[in-house]
Amino acid sequence: MVAQLWADRQAQAAAPPRAAAPPPLPKIRAPPVFRGTEPGFAIDEWIGELQRQFQYYAAAGTLATPQAQIDFALVHMSGAAAAWWSGLPADKKNAIHSWEHFTAALRSRFRPVQGAMLARQRLTKMRQRGGQSVGQFAHMFQTTLLPITDMSDADQVHHFVSSLLPHLAARVWRNPPATLSDAIQSAVQLEASGNFGRAATHSAPRHHNPNYTPHTTSAPMDINHLEFDDADDDALLADSADPPAPAAAGADMHTLLAQMQAMQHSLNVLQQRTPTPFRNSSSDRVPGLKPGEIDQLLAEGRCFRCKQKGHMKRDCPGPRGPAHKPQSSFR
Repeated sequence: MVAQLWADRQAQAAAPPRAAAPPPLPKIRAPPVFRGTEPGFAIDEWIGELQRQFQYYAAAGTLATPQAQIDFALVHMSGAAAAWWSGLPADKKNAIHSWEHFTAALRSRFRPVQGAMLARQRLTKMRQRGGQSVGQFAHMFQTTLLPITDMSDADQVHHFVSSLLPHLAARVWRNPPATLSDAIQSAVQLEASGNFGRAATHSAPRHHNPNYTPHTTSAPMDINHLEFDDADDDALLADSADPPAPAAAGADMHTLLAQMQAMQHSLNVLQQRTPTPFRNSSSDRVPGLKPGEIDQLLAEGRCFRCKQKGHMKRDCPGPRGPAHKPQSSFR
């Protein structure tokens, strides 16, 4: 008995150490559910999302077999898509042994009729818009290209590069790419280098570089994507306006006094011409004054009664003025 235990311990010590199991991968976002009623080429986008899931979990040994991949796809189907699979005869289900056969059956059922022809028509009309990055346009291009399975690499490159912005396409054609992947990578790099060059040109102080030459390109300027700042507009307006000439303090005071005198004169004229409420208009008439004299007195700011400056007719201190009239005891 003791000899047997000793032999077992020696066998365990001589055995190679067991490899540790790899840690489980963190879960990523689950793929969307395909219902079979999505418009356009949604089936191709959904299949592409499932294939990215298979590639991620392949390191952990999951979703590696065709049956596991098909089962994973069936779990993420509902509505018309799930009803389609349930309605398939048993012999057709049993004939599907690989992921390629499964996706071919899906596309034959849920891809639009003449999908390849529609995709070719869309490719001929696709153009990169101003303000749209190469990455965004490449995603749209590749999604549209999915239903077309017989287009050569040269045709793919031609359609993609010809759909880029003219100045970017001209730079890509200088070194013609061989594949669509190469064309996308070249366009992305040229776009990034162009953006970096413009940022460096705008940020560098021009007065420190005596050999500065403005960067020009044959590409047309897209005015709709230019951004302006209100502060910059105000600064431009301020720079374009002529600065006011400095004035002496004495001249400013003289001008201010002249304006105050003119305002006082205008007020006096208005007060003499405007009848005071509750006053008898017959008492306001000054006998012996002609129209010419009235205008002259108004212009000179003199009283209509005593012809003196500094007061008006209603406040005249003369013997015939209101100041010498006896006040009534009744209020």
